[in-house]
Amino acid sequence: MTPEAVEVIVSRRSIGRLVTSLDALAGSLSPNARAILLASYADLAREITFTAPQLLVTGDGWVGPASDAPHARIQLLVVPLPERLAVIRRRMW
Repeated sequence: MTPEAVEVIVSRRSIGRLVTSLDALAGSLSPNARAILLASYADLAREITFTAPQLLVTGDGWVGPASDAPHARIQLLVVPLPERLAVIRRRMW
């Protein structure tokens, strides 16, 4: 990947607009940087993941002043499916 491609990814990430595919990235590049990306497209497509295969979600909660309140934590391991997330592991403590 060219420095320009890396800069596009980092700058979009900093404003909360992630690059969602190699095609979207290619569309954001200058013609020269796009040509370099497309020349290695097949290799990049095998190596790059735009969505996480699993997500770890942790939530904390308490009642009353946080310093001395009963405290609880839940942790979910989920996998993205079309239109929803499927929980594959749940821990509470």
